[in-house]
Amino acid sequence: ISREEQRRRDEKAREEQRKQLEAILSELQDSKTEKMSMSNATRQFTSLLLGGLGVKWNQAADNRDQGDNYTFCWDGGEENCTQTATAKLKEYMGEFSVSQDAREVEFMDVRNKALGPLKACGKESSGKTDAAICFKELDHSDRAFPFVIGMVEFKTDSAPLKSYQQLLELVAMSRISEFGQGVVLLGTDLNTKWQVLFFNTTNHITVQAF
Repeated sequence: ISREEQRRRDEKAREEQRKQLEAILSELQDSKTEKMSMSNATRQFTSLLLGGLGVKWNQAADNRDQGDNYTFCWDGGEENCTQTATAKLKEYMGEFSVSQDAREVEFMDVRNKALGPLKACGKESSGKTDAAICFKELDHSDRAFPFVIGMVEFKTDSAPLKSYQQLLELVAMSRISEFGQGVVLLGTDLNTKWQVLFFNTTNHITVQAF
């Protein structure tokens, strides 16, 4: 066997060993990773995960300005009522438009599309949201969330809004959408609970209740 052939064989063997070691290290890392769904995320878990991603947040004082009184019936549960709730939200919002952008938007049911996973500091989280707000004329067929500008997380009138779930959903979407940290999230029961999450500066989220 020539020296050149032996060199190629040695390089191939080293490459295979490297891949095997990487696979073993990956398995070890996964075994040590704490995994939690976004819907079950706790404050401590969320703080450590987002801290590892360099993201901070604050809870703004509630906005108590008097607005319209909305009512929506959740008889039948969240899963059965979400489609109707989305239609009702569109009705409430009327001809929704984006500031300084003439393009029309649409609401998409994305309950079957995964968000994440987010990974940092030995934590990992994946989840889903209910509805995405996208520009109408853009093609969304190739990817789940390419042009999302906002999303909606519905809860029934008897269930609390989950701020930590919403924080993780917003960060996950900001890492998928072409609009990055320009995306916003609305959490609501279409009755008395209304909460908006947005990046007020780079890597800093404000949680604003109304």
